[in-house]
Amino acid sequence: MRILRNLCAEGAEMRKQILAEVEKMLSEVDREGVSDEVLFDLDTLSVDELWDRSGPKRHGYTSPDEIAVEMIEEILKPHEDRIKKYYGLGMPEQAKECCMGVLKGIYQVGQELQSEFKEQAPDVPGDCFGGILDEWRRRCTRKHDIQDMNEFIARECPKWAKWATKNRTT
Repeated sequence: MRILRNLCAEGAEMRKQILAEVEKMLSEVDREGVSDEVLFDLDTLSVDELWDRSGPKRHGYTSPDEIAVEMIEEILKPHEDRIKKYYGLGMPEQAKECCMGVLKGIYQVGQELQSEFKEQAPDVPGDCFGGILDEWRRRCTRKHDIQDMNEFIARECPKWAKWATKNRTT
């Protein structure tokens, strides 16, 4: 950061070049890369950690499915934050592409991934998918983006498309 600050202080032309590079870097969203990241991150969840964090506690009992939801939400939070960050930067196209990647990764976990962890919480990926989609839709202001998202879900997440797009067109 100090190097960037020093370079920006060199003059307006250098500052413009740096800002152009930053904008270029931020504007490139690799949807498949995001999907792979989500799939990888969720595949690292350990059933042993789930069991360690659930069960009887000093102040009561925590069920494995409650902890599974908590663990999955912890993994997905940075990805959700990235979508929000794009919106905060006024980059709705990048927010849409990032969200599509996140949703595809979650879908792959829900449909393709077999693990002991997933056996403990089989419905959680679908719930998270719906929650992230609903949050994206609340922020989305461009109608064509909603249509793009519906088409993407129908094509890339076909087994969840009917319920994911039902009553979610506005």
